[in-house]
Amino acid sequence: MPKPRTSETGSRPLSVCFIGNSHIAALKLAWTNRAPKVASGFSATFFSAQNRLMGHIEVKGRALVPGRGDLADKLAYTSGGVKSIEVDKYDAFVLVGSGFGVDMLKLVEIGGTPAHLRWKKDIEPLMSQACYDEIFAQILRDSQLVTVLRMIRSIAPAPALIAAAPYLSECVLEEEPLDTDRRFHEPEFLTPIVARCKQVAGKVAAELGCEVVWQDDATVAERAGYTKLDYGIGAARFSMHGGKSPVSDRRHGNEEYGALLLGHVLKKLDAMTDGRVLPKTRNRAKPTPPRASKASATRGRRSAASNT
Repeated sequence: MPKPRTSETGSRPLSVCFIGNSHIAALKLAWTNRAPKVASGFSATFFSAQNRLMGHIEVKGRALVPGRGDLADKLAYTSGGVKSIEVDKYDAFVLVGSGFGVDMLKLVEIGGTPAHLRWKKDIEPLMSQACYDEIFAQILRDSQLVTVLRMIRSIAPAPALIAAAPYLSECVLEEEPLDTDRRFHEPEFLTPIVARCKQVAGKVAAELGCEVVWQDDATVAERAGYTKLDYGIGAARFSMHGGKSPVSDRRHGNEEYGALLLGHVLKKLDAMTDGRVLPKTRNRAKPTPPRASKASATRGRRSAASNT
């Protein structure tokens, strides 16, 4: 993975760019309200827009620029006034959500393998495990996240992380089409398939010189591949025009979700950048007891002998 730039006099404050769809909101809310401890001078800029808008971002010179006005407005709203992403201004990038993750509804659309027939008899289409894995990998390669990352890499070999989209809320198990598909209710099916999909995602990320950061284990429901209901209550969403977010959200995480994910992202960035993200921890040396002189040591032995 490429290393961030350093100044001639050594390391300098790190500037990180977060780019993604609406899943950025939980991270930014946690960044603003929780104020995580970071190294002096560290900065983060957040650019977010829906996938349908982000599809209109373009490479112009050494920047990613909006190809339409509503995208420019959304980028400015989420970043604090910046409409274009000048790649050379940032030392590292975090790509968030934007179609990259394990989505049970997408897995339903793929079909299944002969091993899935144990839980569902009328799977269509039916395919080998290798074919299933490759279809899922291609879904990730075709995601908006990967498209934007390739644009960045066409300008500079900047180090980057992928923060996967949250699993769907466990409430979707009561909705079509998952409510009648037994596979997506059974831990014996879910645990291995989620693990396998995460492995495939890791390989796709490796093709791009990246790693994937997944949501915190505490946010995952009892059934693998779903997010606990609590982390969708009061979900974070960007609202330019004062609209209200739903009380509970099946796709988005709330501030607590964002805080947990942000913690993992910052730790991974710190490891990638040789310790330029998190504050330095100073290990205080234990005080060394004074060494006794030879004379005092001799007197001590004599005193001890006289007391026996």
